[in-house]
Amino acid sequence: MNNQSQNIGNLILIVSLVIPVSTQASDKTRLANEVSAEQNKEIPNFGGKTSPQGQLYEDKQAEPYVRVPQLDQWIAPWREYKADLHEEFGLSVSGHYATLYHSYSDVDAGYDDYGVSGDFRIAANWIVNGAGSRNYSSISMVVNNRHAFSDTAPGTFGGFGYYGIAAAHFGDLDGKFNILTLTWNQSLNGGNSGFIVGSFDPNDYMNILGYANPQTTFSNLNILLEPSVTFPDVSWGIGAGHWFDSSTYVIAGINDANGFAGDDLAFLDGGSEFFKWVHLGWTPSKDQRYYKNIHLMAWHTDEREDYIGGAGQVGQEAVYGAAIGANWTFRETYMPFFRIGFSQGNHDFYNRSATAGMLYKFKASGDLIGVAVNWGKFDEKGIRSRDSQSTTELFYRFQVSNNLAITPSLQYLANPAYSSSVESMWVTGLRARVSF
Repeated sequence: MNNQSQNIGNLILIVSLVIPVSTQASDKTRLANEVSAEQNKEIPNFGGKTSPQGQLYEDKQAEPYVRVPQLDQWIAPWREYKADLHEEFGLSVSGHYATLYHSYSDVDAGYDDYGVSGDFRIAANWIVNGAGSRNYSSISMVVNNRHAFSDTAPGTFGGFGYYGIAAAHFGDLDGKFNILTLTWNQSLNGGNSGFIVGSFDPNDYMNILGYANPQTTFSNLNILLEPSVTFPDVSWGIGAGHWFDSSTYVIAGINDANGFAGDDLAFLDGGSEFFKWVHLGWTPSKDQRYYKNIHLMAWHTDEREDYIGGAGQVGQEAVYGAAIGANWTFRETYMPFFRIGFSQGNHDFYNRSATAGMLYKFKASGDLIGVAVNWGKFDEKGIRSRDSQSTTELFYRFQVSNNLAITPSLQYLANPAYSSSVESMWVTGLRARVSF
């Protein structure tokens, strides 16, 4: 309890330090503020929905739901204060707190367990130079606290042999506050080019599709991301992007192949082993990139000498691969999507993978329903009991208000790759998320 109090105090200290320093940018004109505020509502040029800029964008898209308007009224003063922060200092802040309950059961194998976890997250972006223009510099930060309320967090279940994570973002980082993202972002060429350098999750920028957000849509990582990619987690790296016109763009980067979310910003702790990636995309226009997108991605990971695999094996040979993906929104209601991935090499991840699904949004209420299936295959069975497995997930997001959503879900995990006894596993989930 004392450690939790200390962590909360550290977070308050971080926020209190950021706000006074940002007063140095107070010489902006009102016109510049208005332009900057309008830009803040636009889809980020390159980041996905879980990037700091993407989370800030999502926060601006709230629609007036009337089920429990009092909840939004209570938080209205805070939203007004955030708007003032952005106008006065160029500082944008968004946060949420979410909890997830997962129940795992297989009657035939006699397996029955559960996990409960919480996720606290604050995203911030401070425009330090060029506010009100298309060529600006900013510092982005994501502070995260993942903690378990049960013996095992939903995001760390795997004792029944399933390859993957059934509850992305809901692991347990020892209840500590971690700085996941800390980057310098530079917009160039009127916003058509830019680069990022620092600690960030490459999955927030590569292979992006608009349906994927572990806080508001699906929970299973095999459905949210492309599981044939040996992607690192949060890690030090550099990336750059460029729009050739209003529809075609490219993003590329290089990241520490051994980084992960709980490493306290360790710099190349596992040696000079890198993950390289490039993403070429097309969309009808920039403002539809999340909703209508087709892309191709290629990647390569260096040989990793000290890597410890999921089954305890040490080392991983150099591997590479490619993936294609697309989603398309019709009438602002339907979003079908698919991904296909291929990789070459003996590694922990799939060598072949395919994902397909659909989202449907109810315009009147803001509710969202989604269903998706992933199938993955390993070229070599090796230490695995099976060379393929499949994942199915169904969820219904009940939008109580702008700031509160309740999401029941159901997953069916068939043929867990590392199990010879468990044929399938049912995962029943309930997620609650408050944004602020």
